Amino acid sequence: MNLERILMANVDEVRKKLAYAKGFLEPYRSMGELVGSTIDDISKIEEMTNTPSKENASKCLQILEQIEARVGPYASYVPELYIALAYVKDELKKI
Repeated sequence: MNLERILMANVDEVRKKLAYAKGFLEPYRSMGELVGSTIDDISKIEEMTNTPSKENASKCLQILEQIEARVGPYASYVPELYIALAYVKDELKKI
């Protein structure tokens, strides 16, 4: 398996985690602006992962920092969401 295939496999897993996070949050969109903003930010990250590059990874990491600031205080209530986003962050750091 070459490096390109490994990278694509990781990107595919990142996309799965992002889809999970968005799906998890979507039923709560009406709960407040922060939830809606987080879903929108996850959508932006999903779009940028269509073209994996160091520049897009850097932009995604900046967005993830904002998401972490919003989600962080609730991490103990939504550990699966927090774990999924942490995985995405770790993988994007590798690009």
